[in-house]
Amino acid sequence: SDVIYRSDNNFQLGIVSEKYNIVQPKEVLSFYIDLVGLEGWKLDVVGQLDGGKRLWALAKTDVSFFAGNDSEDIMDVYLLLTTTFDGSSSTIGKFICIRAACGNSLTLAVGKNEGLGKVTVHHKSEFNPKKVKEKLSIYKKASEIAEDQVNTLTKKKINDKQAVRFLIDILEHDGADPDKLSARNANIITSVFELYKGQGIGSNWESSKGTAWGLLNALTQHVDYNVGRNDNNRMRAAWFGLGETLKIKAMNKLLAI
Repeated sequence: SDVIYRSDNNFQLGIVSEKYNIVQPKEVLSFYIDLVGLEGWKLDVVGQLDGGKRLWALAKTDVSFFAGNDSEDIMDVYLLLTTTFDGSSSTIGKFICIRAACGNSLTLAVGKNEGLGKVTVHHKSEFNPKKVKEKLSIYKKASEIAEDQVNTLTKKKINDKQAVRFLIDILEHDGADPDKLSARNANIITSVFELYKGQGIGSNWESSKGTAWGLLNALTQHVDYNVGRNDNNRMRAAWFGLGETLKIKAMNKLLAI
């Protein structure tokens, strides 16, 4: 086995077999630029997580839509790219919605359409522009599904009792006794409910006030900004970890109401 490490500080990035083809960060970045260029997009921002173990980049697509026809509530569709130094030479791309007003992010096309908004592509040694462009073209269909799902949520009215029950089911477990919540979860549920009731960004907009969409955004704001001890952990959770899983679970549950 070989150790991949950063040359500037010797920080260990991963342990791989001798057959692993090491790819330099600048090569990954060049690949990202070529990839998004196939659709005429440009990288908006590039960053790293976990000391460089994961590289990521965001590229804004040409798709935006209003949530529930509310001109204040703009959703922009982005391609999120990520590569990790864990022995895999693949790059994962997934399409996400970012709420323009606050930066809340949601994975596109959940439920029975889960997976439609994701692509796996390889580095330059296997770069086939035609095939990759075909993979990227799914963003249009995924965006249409996401817009329909968002609009469905904006039309679903939620009363306070339903909102609290939903948060208990999501953050504790289905059917949990409200009187037997842990102090930590009780505080989180109260905090998210307050975001839903007016303290959250955009919570008083027509698309969000008293709706399933507003409740989802309250939970999303909590996950994207409050979960984790630092920015690194929050971003990892929101995009790639338990935070993303929680948001997808919440959206599916609200769509099923």
